[in-house]
Amino acid sequence: MGKIVSFSAAARQALLRSGEELMRTDTCGMDEAQLRRLLEDVAEMIRRLDEAEPGDMQSDAYEEWAEVHEGVEDLQDEIFDLLDKLT
Repeated sequence: MGKIVSFSAAARQALLRSGEELMRTDTCGMDEAQLRRLLEDVAEMIRRLDEAEPGDMQSDAYEEWAEVHEGVEDLQDEIFDLLDKLT
């Protein structure tokens, strides 16, 4: 089980904005090395988002968090697919 980390609303919002920014990354034309570096960034963002997961699954904060978390995971899947095509 992960450790419980307390995030202020401002810190959580800043993290979500960073996640949204990462989701807008254009992977077209990236070579294998660029994709692997991006994959490391994405994995780190997922780790940070996991730490910032709101406790109340019925809250607006959780809904916003889940949307960004899912988007970053989708980017991770996209990168895996692109790497598979390159190898």
